[in-house]
Amino acid sequence: MQKRSAIKDSYPGCFDTSSAGHIDAGDEPLETIIRELHEELGIKSSPDDFTFIGTFHNCYDEVFHQAEFKNREVSFVHVYTKPVELSQLRLQKEEVDSVAWFDLDEVWQKAEAGDPAFCTPVGGLKLLRSYLREKGQN
Repeated sequence: MQKRSAIKDSYPGCFDTSSAGHIDAGDEPLETIIRELHEELGIKSSPDDFTFIGTFHNCYDEVFHQAEFKNREVSFVHVYTKPVELSQLRLQKEEVDSVAWFDLDEVWQKAEAGDPAFCTPVGGLKLLRSYLREKGQN
């Protein structure tokens, strides 16, 4: 997981899904994922390095900097299938303060409980847990 930069407008300093980003008009989800992974973590990848595991709706209302914020998005979840060595990553300082490995069950419990250190959407974690169960890895 990556810890969001302390200068982010939303959820600064929280652990979140790695390499998440908004899809630009005319772009495809996978090309956005490849771009974000390279920009945020310095990982060069190709479409064959990912497995698509599903979509979920991420909808909530918050207040950021005394202004109402309504989030209404569809998230496309892909699993990166190549090994990752944390010491080899090149972090984009504007986006990422640090990275860390976590046990999936621990993240699930913290996200479900609303732990303020984690802003990972439960919908994405649910897809990942199902995917890993199907592969016999969870």
